[in-house]
Amino acid sequence: FFSNAISRRITAPLARLARVADEVAAGKLKKPVQVEGTGEIKEITAVLNGIIGGLSSYKTKMDVDHQLLSMKVEERTSQLSRRNKELNKAVKEVTETKDRLRQMAYYDSLTSLPNRRLFTEQLSLLLRLANRNDQKLALLFLDLDNFKRINDSLGHSAGDLLLREVGIRLSSCVRDSDVVAHHVDSEAKIDVSRLGGDEFTVVLNQIDERESAGVVAQRLLDALVQPMLINGHELVITPSIGIALAPQDADDVEGLLKAADT
Repeated sequence: FFSNAISRRITAPLARLARVADEVAAGKLKKPVQVEGTGEIKEITAVLNGIIGGLSSYKTKMDVDHQLLSMKVEERTSQLSRRNKELNKAVKEVTETKDRLRQMAYYDSLTSLPNRRLFTEQLSLLLRLANRNDQKLALLFLDLDNFKRINDSLGHSAGDLLLREVGIRLSSCVRDSDVVAHHVDSEAKIDVSRLGGDEFTVVLNQIDERESAGVVAQRLLDALVQPMLINGHELVITPSIGIALAPQDADDVEGLLKAADT
């Protein structure tokens, strides 16, 4: 009996230490353990508790590092998202600025029609294409005979409204006219421009003959002589339209303008 008791006192702590070692190996034990015993038992217990303490400290450090890493990732993601939004905003502002600058450079501020600069660039290109493809092109030059009198008598604001209405009627007539579609190639580019003052132009690309330009010009005149209601005044304007063909009358922009304005 006595020997059995001594054996149990020795083997029981060892068995418990074995279980503790298994739990430590499995990562299940986080707190130090207390095992009764002397000599080697205490030394083994101290070693195991040292291991448990080290593992606990390491795990705590790993948890903190993981949290810091997660915070850094979230912070970096937030920074990237914010910078991406700022970049998109900057790109949008640059694009809008470019559009505004192009609008100011190439379009008339009063009527929003192409201005003289854009008209010149477009017509130069069309003339080169027409020459290369052996095609005809017509320039219609339009001005308002009684515009100065209307402008002087009713004021510049009324004159501006009248010019806007002229631009609207010209654009609408060119866009919707069956006459234009009949006499000009359906794929041709047709542009109404305001050169300045009361001077407007219409370019008919890939036209078949001079008489066709005359038919279109008459259609434009008919649209413009209809009364216009400006600031409570019913006004009737008297437009004049000159016609020049390329390459018969001229083969450059200035030459066509001069031929159409005579």
